[in-house]
Amino acid sequence: MLVVRKPLLCRLLLCSLSLAGSLNVSAQSYIDQEHLTCFQALDQVYAKTDPLFVGSNSSCHVEDQCPSPEFLVDPCAAIVPRAGWGARGTRNANYMHEPVSIVFIHHTAMDRCYSSSKCIKEMKNVQDLHIDIKGWDDIGYSFLVGEDGKAYEARGWERVGAHTLGWNDVSISISVMGDFNDVFPRDSALKAINSVIECGLRKGKLMPDYKLYGHRDARPTFDSPGHMLYSLVKTWPHYSYMLPDRQKKY
Repeated sequence: MLVVRKPLLCRLLLCSLSLAGSLNVSAQSYIDQEHLTCFQALDQVYAKTDPLFVGSNSSCHVEDQCPSPEFLVDPCAAIVPRAGWGARGTRNANYMHEPVSIVFIHHTAMDRCYSSSKCIKEMKNVQDLHIDIKGWDDIGYSFLVGEDGKAYEARGWERVGAHTLGWNDVSISISVMGDFNDVFPRDSALKAINSVIECGLRKGKLMPDYKLYGHRDARPTFDSPGHMLYSLVKTWPHYSYMLPDRQKKY
């Protein structure tokens, strides 16, 4: 399981209170000073790095600040299937041996998205780029995540991807929509990454002792998953800086 930054716990607490009713003085009395301080610090960070951030006074009316309750029970519920975002058909497919033991974290270096409608549009943009411009058989990643708090199925668990040259047939990739060289992704996106990995473990698609890498660990000339996101990836429990030896295939 990934370690999601502590402010997410604060945000979930505030959201749970807000969903029960407007956050007023009496509701705030249930939040201890540590949580309030945590929220204030988080708002200051996001206000400086993310011009679209709406602070905690918004009472969770921003979609990605209020994760659906089922996501907390079944991590697979956070994954939108291909049909759910209107994916184009694939032109060709190769299949992996499961379970796999490697997860690569990427960023798209394209637009960020904060709502389901915007993330679906961005999924289609990425797929069009990969098929029509790069000439690939389909969108290259296994999964993508948005800052709407959802994950989106791309090639999924079984199909060989086109994301990390030399490792595509033995790994899955999770790419965060956006460019994270200068800013951190919101905690909603980190939670979605965690949901994909937890889902893979439950379904037996990932080995329990899987290793986690940033894209740049396999392709040193690339900056993916972005400097800021990579600094987080390196703190996660399954991160490994050393790739195993293998006969490269795809």
